[in-house]
Amino acid sequence: MNKMRALFKLICYIGVLLPATGYAENCPWLNAATAGGVLGGDVTMSVSHADAKSTACEFVRQSGTAISSLQISVSTLPGPFTEYLSHTAKCETNATKLIGVGNEASACVVQGTKGTIAKQVVGRVRDRAFVIRWTLSTDAARTNQTASETLQALAEAVAGSMF
Repeated sequence: MNKMRALFKLICYIGVLLPATGYAENCPWLNAATAGGVLGGDVTMSVSHADAKSTACEFVRQSGTAISSLQISVSTLPGPFTEYLSHTAKCETNATKLIGVGNEASACVVQGTKGTIAKQVVGRVRDRAFVIRWTLSTDAARTNQTASETLQALAEAVAGSMF
């Protein structure tokens, strides 16, 4: 009987400790396989929370010296619609309105780090704002003619999951 209790306790400890040590948080809007398809191979994923109302996911693919990434951040707006204006500033120049993506969304190209170009979508669904940023090496950006269409499809999926 003592052996059974000891075995039961061991199973309980493993059941409690194993999820805490082996748990990897998933991105609520996109999985690693889909991000890998967009970025062209296996990716590493990280999820972070700036606060209880903001979540960011980052998918990174490294191929030789070239690094490409896909970042999705969603935050609840703290106040009325005017708070969204601070998010739209992230697409200041050359913004293109996207029809049918959330309540309103814009796509733009923003300055990336040296040797990269970043394409971005900024949008809103009700009281939540989202930013999707796809950073590519300059060479990859030249060969990827459908990057804007793919980014719009990602924005539609993220916005759709927020409804």
